Amino acid sequence: MEFGQGTLTRIDPASNKAAAIDIGQAAGMASDGEDIWVAANGNTLVRLDGESGKRERVLKLAGKPLFELRDAGFSL
Repeated sequence: MEFGQGTLTRIDPASNKAAAIDIGQAAGMASDGEDIWVAANGNTLVRLDGESGKRERVLKLAGKPLFELRDAGFSL
């Protein structure tokens, strides 16, 4: 993941090839063991399928950004 760049890179274990997934301005990510959760655009939580990288759900948390990226990460 490149902070603020808008993409998450997934490496296919079968082919060892990288593919970019457009996610918006990503601030952080975590996994629950099956899926990947990404905080994006200051107000959105995105759930990606852990195997395919396909977007499963987008949860808009607020009408305006709750946080914004800074050079050293994000701030409230």
